[in-house]
Amino acid sequence: MKRNLRTKLRAGIPGVKFPDLYCWYVLASTLDILFTYIIIEVYKGYEANQIAAGIFAKHGWPGMIALKYATVLIVLTICEVVALKSEKLAHALAIFAICVGAFPVLWASVLVWTWAHSQH
Repeated sequence: MKRNLRTKLRAGIPGVKFPDLYCWYVLASTLDILFTYIIIEVYKGYEANQIAAGIFAKHGWPGMIALKYATVLIVLTICEVVALKSEKLAHALAIFAICVGAFPVLWASVLVWTWAHSQH
């Protein structure tokens, strides 16, 4: 039984085309939430995305987290639907989503590093 489960796990998530890419996208999205929390709560910054800022003002952190993971589900669903017609295009779209998701994380890490080192 254990051997069969390990084999299934190594084969990836059944039913999705790019499980490894999706994991990277989820990681970038999770890091985005983490850095947003640090910027807002620790450094008293603000959310630059006006839609997210509005949701944050009305629903707080649960709303922000729900928004982020709702967008993750939408992006992954779009990739899967596109893959039905063109796996190559869907693969490129998943990589693009990772890059777009990583940009705010990289920028926020620069901001946090800068603020942390300017406090001394």
